[in-house]
Amino acid sequence: MIPANSMILSTLRYRRAAFAGAFVALFFAAALVTACGTLMDTGLRGTVKPVRYSGAPIVVAGDPQTHFLKHKKGKTKEKSKPNAARAWIPADLAARVRTVPGVRRVVSEVAFPLVMPGVGATEGYSWEPLTPVRLRSGRAPQAADEIVLDSTAAKVTVLTAGGPRTYRVVGVADRPYVAPDEARRLSGRPGQVSAIGVWGGDPKAVEQAVKGTNATVATGDDRGRVEFAGVGAARTKLLSMGGALGGTALIVALLAVVGTFGLAIQQRERELAMLRAVAATPRQLRRMLGREALLVGALATVPGALAGLPLGGWLHGRMVAGDVIPANLPLITGPFPPLAAAAATVLSAWLAARVSARRITRLRPVEALGEAALTPARVPVARLVAGVAAVAGGIVLSVVLRSVHTDAAAGPLTPLTALLFTMAVALLGPP
Repeated sequence: MIPANSMILSTLRYRRAAFAGAFVALFFAAALVTACGTLMDTGLRGTVKPVRYSGAPIVVAGDPQTHFLKHKKGKTKEKSKPNAARAWIPADLAARVRTVPGVRRVVSEVAFPLVMPGVGATEGYSWEPLTPVRLRSGRAPQAADEIVLDSTAAKVTVLTAGGPRTYRVVGVADRPYVAPDEARRLSGRPGQVSAIGVWGGDPKAVEQAVKGTNATVATGDDRGRVEFAGVGAARTKLLSMGGALGGTALIVALLAVVGTFGLAIQQRERELAMLRAVAATPRQLRRMLGREALLVGALATVPGALAGLPLGGWLHGRMVAGDVIPANLPLITGPFPPLAAAAATVLSAWLAARVSARRITRLRPVEALGEAALTPARVPVARLVAGVAAVAGGIVLSVVLRSVHTDAAAGPLTPLTALLFTMAVALLGPP
């Protein structure tokens, strides 16, 4: 008697073309799921290093999360969502912080929007930097019409919230800075500051000092979270987009592999029918087909998962280039995404094989031989109609997607469009 494993290896060796489609589908599924997994991992564990706030051990700033209560079915839950814009805090919090034992120095930062020629929209800051600024030349701004920026021009005209304004360039640095009073005027938020840097003191004591306000206290890498307001929203976006794309890729692969395994089994019906005729049980056939799928899945998912790591980096780069996420949110590459992708893809291959084998394994031995001798069945009319409807639905949604410009609307439509086209291929393929 030929061992089952030898039979499986022989089948894969002599029917390589039949399993090539499943191999390709599983390879790309593993790569896409790994790439999307790295994006989700970045959304979960990604951190942004502080830049302007790196010189202050403790930073008091506005809470980057919006907190609200949600009432549902008689229950009240506290929810929070990341802010896309900076949350400002009262300027008089600096006086509170100064009273904390051990605090040696307190510096307030005021940010303001401006549009610079050749640069576009950016932010300027008051010349009270939380981190020492290295002037490449010149001096710090002192008068209201003086500015420090990355330019060697004598004068520059910028667009501020109050309109165009011309400044004398008195120093060269990597970011725009103006005198503190001018920054407060340009911010348009009297009595408020964007952040307060604290040197000395216990962070918990500082937190108690600002308790009851909208301020939060950050230390370490958390300072980057309050410095860059859009990081929280970007991490949430990575989670949702990575989950949607990865889940869609896995479902599409599952449907594709069901079709390819179904075609392979259809081509082997006489062989499987003969096994049933010589007393092979349905369980034995299912186990054999399942092992074949597991072997094909293992051969495809290992290189696919490894290929998904650079693919994840490429997707991250495209998102940065498209301003979907900030450039200072680095990609997190860990072992969990490729391992999870490999496990999920191999399991999908096994499920696809079990689904494809359900018809031949349900037949009795004599019926199996009779089914194998018959001419392959045509696509049923109902299945044909459903496939055409799926194609039409996919085309309609593709047209609709061209006119959708918001994430909330495009998010559910994109995977649904892919699923409709995949279902159309599965329905219109071999029965």
